[in-house]
Amino acid sequence: MNDLFDLTGRVALITGASKGLGKEMAIALAEAGADLVISSRTEAELAATAAEISSQTNRTVLAITGDVTDRQSAEDTVEKTLSKLGRLDILVNNAGI
Repeated sequence: MNDLFDLTGRVALITGASKGLGKEMAIALAEAGADLVISSRTEAELAATAAEISSQTNRTVLAITGDVTDRQSAEDTVEKTLSKLGRLDILVNNAGI
């Protein structure tokens, strides 16, 4: 791993992460050592993506279903992130809206 991009010990939250660019960004961050919280509105796709990334990278990947167009849902996602992983260092707002 390139030390310049070492994210070991960091936690990243990626919205719109069940597929496409969000998924690719999540994979890249996990490969750099970050633990992840991935979020999207589609629970089944999100769970499959979390399992795939976790098995590929051996990183912690939490899947939290949410909708960033709903303020309470977005706040709940951040609260769950902090509750389960204790911190939030990186936000990738990739919502396709």
